[in-house]
Amino acid sequence: GIKRYGLSLKDVDQKLVKSFSDQIFLSGFVHADPHPGNVFVRKGPDGVAQLVLLDHGLYDSLQGEHRKALCQLYKAIIMNDEEAMNASSNKLGVQDSLILAILIMQRPVRMKTKQLFDIKPPSREEWMLMGKEEKEVWKDRFQEIRSRVLTVMRDMPSPLFWIFRNLNTIRAIIRDHGNTVDRYGIMARSAIKGSHLDDHINSSVVGVLRSWWSRCVYDYYVWKEDYTQKLFIFIATNYLRLLQMVGKAPSFEEIKSFAVAEEKRFDAV
Repeated sequence: GIKRYGLSLKDVDQKLVKSFSDQIFLSGFVHADPHPGNVFVRKGPDGVAQLVLLDHGLYDSLQGEHRKALCQLYKAIIMNDEEAMNASSNKLGVQDSLILAILIMQRPVRMKTKQLFDIKPPSREEWMLMGKEEKEVWKDRFQEIRSRVLTVMRDMPSPLFWIFRNLNTIRAIIRDHGNTVDRYGIMARSAIKGSHLDDHINSSVVGVLRSWWSRCVYDYYVWKEDYTQKLFIFIATNYLRLLQMVGKAPSFEEIKSFAVAEEKRFDAV
């Protein structure tokens, strides 16, 4: 429908992610039910997409220090700063920074000092071939993860629950659209802006310059991660094409199906 009206799906996705990222990290006042029926897309006077948010009955607010701590946590995850991750999680009332980071990023997060699993979880096929005792070991591991998640959900500020609902819904929409935009990069830039909203208050010239430099360094990390990811995809895609030409690799459709299955398996975990 979006393409039929001559609108860019990438532009719509960019605006969708930025709108809700700014809500989360800049205002803390968040629409908690952004499913497709609550986001109206129309063509503006300039010929490009405009988004209109509908159904404002389910909102929540993450204010003050909690909003800033969430921004700092997202920044720490991008910078891979485990000490800052732990400190920001503690400000949000959560001790298990790894689980909280995974809930926020909606993807695996690697930490040197903490791990979700000591080995890779089994696939469905591997699970079917397991013996009873090995299955019981994995059931205990999954139960431990479940307990950790429930503890985090209990300890964190209640508005974060609705923020996670928002993030998960937007992630699903972007995935259905073919992942046309860098969702993490867009969110990261909103997070760094949100973490420095109050820097101008009672700040010296040195403090303002330090804040500006911090944003520059962080923006570089975001750019580097995005560039590295695109470079990896480019190299991997062309390498796979070469292997496919000589019959040594599966088709892209098979690879895509596997990737989607792996993402859903992580969702289940």
